[in-house]
Amino acid sequence: MTVASRVVAPPAQRYVRALEAPSDVMLVGGKAIALGRAMRAGLRVPTGFVLTTEAFDEHMRAHSAPMSSAMRDELFAAAETLLACGAVVVRSSAVGEDSRGHSFAGQLDSILHVTTLSALEEAVLACWASYWSERASFYRAAREVPSNGMGVVVQHQVVGQLMPSSANSTRVPPAIFAKSKDANTPGK
Repeated sequence: MTVASRVVAPPAQRYVRALEAPSDVMLVGGKAIALGRAMRAGLRVPTGFVLTTEAFDEHMRAHSAPMSSAMRDELFAAAETLLACGAVVVRSSAVGEDSRGHSFAGQLDSILHVTTLSALEEAVLACWASYWSERASFYRAAREVPSNGMGVVVQHQVVGQLMPSSANSTRVPPAIFAKSKDANTPGK
């Protein structure tokens, strides 16, 4: 068991929900719902939390580049212990994403290797911005998917490993994230 797997999930607040807590897809988005279901079923899922669609909606209504101080404070409080255990990944969780009818695969950004609170804020803003990208907007329009907002999942980043090669085993490639960004590489 890793240190990050022992991190206590943040309590439900205005903008943050623990991944493993039951929730509403309209509040946390499709990916967060699926990850929470997997956690409650006992599957190994990296520890994390979700920034709700309410945070996204409020930020959009404010038309501001930085987050409100209340939202930032709640995000940072939820992330502090998780970041102390290592890098996190910031992932989209749009309403409708990872549903039976729509996957959104490669349409929304994930940001890898986030290691500081300031980088976390930038990663969340970049993830939100990807919701309005040309590719994501076209995907929603072409499939007549309503724009119902987006949650953002913040999880402990797990480093993939290849299985050792032998005559009786199959090599397994590491996971591939489409359209991901690395928080430590400017311009990527």
